Amino acid sequence: MDSLRAGVVGVVLLVVIAGTGCGDDDRGASSPATGPVASVAPTSPAGDVDLPDREADVAGLVGTGDQYPAPLHLVEPTDDYYLGMGLLRGDPIVRGADGTPMSPSELEEGDEVAVWIDGGCAESFPVQCDVVALVVTRQSA
Repeated sequence: MDSLRAGVVGVVLLVVIAGTGCGDDDRGASSPATGPVASVAPTSPAGDVDLPDREADVAGLVGTGDQYPAPLHLVEPTDDYYLGMGLLRGDPIVRGADGTPMSPSELEEGDEVAVWIDGGCAESFPVQCDVVALVVTRQSA
């Protein structure tokens, strides 16, 4: 009887542990960016009705190349959760540091960006989040 209980407890623990890493995550809905590039995670410019009225969810650099599936992705993020995230998923608003609209094709590798996402992210690697806005806070040299 004790071995049956131990077996049931083991199965329950396995199911609980396996289920903790699945599903969507609401992390991006309210998690402000922190870390080494936090200075590039601004709040949206005053009076801009198109950008979310809150701090950016993450900041980092625009990456290109085939290391990650999306042609434009986030590297050196302020939160490693967002490493490799596609920057154009969800058809985001893209703005320059001065607030002027930019075309996504104007983004260049190494540009520092602040990124706002909408809702939860699909758990995968890299994470898949709908990006609602990006602001280039410093263009690459």
